[in-house]
Amino acid sequence: MAVTLRDVARLAGVSPGAVSQVLNGKPHRISPETCEQIRQAAAQLRYVPNQNAVTLVTGQSQAMGVVIPDIRNLFFAELVSGVEAVALEAGWNIVITSSSDKSALALANFRTLAARDVGAILLVPASDADETLAMEYRQAIRDYGRPVVQVDRIIPDLGVSLTAIHQRRGAKLAMEHLLDLGHRRVACVLGPTNTCAPRLSGVQEACAQRGIALRERDLYPGAYTMESGYAVADAILEGGYTAVFCFNDMMAYGFYKRCRERGISIPHDLSVMGFDGVLFSDYLEKPLSTVWQPARQLGVEAARQAFRELECPEEAGKCTLLEPQLQIRESTAPPAAGAVCQET
Repeated sequence: MAVTLRDVARLAGVSPGAVSQVLNGKPHRISPETCEQIRQAAAQLRYVPNQNAVTLVTGQSQAMGVVIPDIRNLFFAELVSGVEAVALEAGWNIVITSSSDKSALALANFRTLAARDVGAILLVPASDADETLAMEYRQAIRDYGRPVVQVDRIIPDLGVSLTAIHQRRGAKLAMEHLLDLGHRRVACVLGPTNTCAPRLSGVQEACAQRGIALRERDLYPGAYTMESGYAVADAILEGGYTAVFCFNDMMAYGFYKRCRERGISIPHDLSVMGFDGVLFSDYLEKPLSTVWQPARQLGVEAARQAFRELECPEEAGKCTLLEPQLQIRESTAPPAAGAVCQET
């Protein structure tokens, strides 16, 4: 049988109301000694609060909802770990939903979390959001009426706080690194149009400042998945390039796989650059040079912003931008004379 609040009260020798106040963080006029006595009784009995009861008492659930595009993507796993750390420190749980990078499902997930009365929602939009869906998001946010923080990706004019990373600056750093090594034929594996635009802009800026032509045929479609990096590898390997910049690490992993199958040596035959800096990128046979995004810190800052808004609604609407960092490893080097990739 589950331990109840009355069981804790009986062991501590206090009223159920006192237990409720202390365990919900509102010990009004209760002495520190009694508070500690109640907490020890709860720990001894391994008491877990009934979240429905907590919601009735406090007016909000002690859970934070998180909407992410792809639970398989290691970047979002790291982001969620940062959210979880902050939530657990506050005695909250998190409820994670994944939209398969589809805006209709992301919006449905948002509404489901709102209906469950979570105390706040952190939203990473899907990559196919358009103005029609943006209007629906705005209405859903108004109906929800509690803190919402947009994370990583941007839907303009949602009227909520934003926690993100300087994408353009990071991509410019990556392209400048390749150009500094002497690469002049660089292929780029893009992500979904709505989300990769800042990264492409950074690449274009770096090329323009060096007088390097970036042609339309140097841009290859990608979907931020390993499969999409693998799918374009053959075309790039036959295109006469000396380097490839994959717009996230997951696509670089797929590209690596095809290179191994074809006997292409990284970086001797072809330099490979990623973007995200997820954990596994440092554990590849040839550790991946990449732009590190502080994904975990992104989750930490987003969760902290949500809690600030719960305490003080006037804190809403803040914009926090974190800085990316270039991580140079073994997958990039100056172009080798007589590289195996020849233009066809």
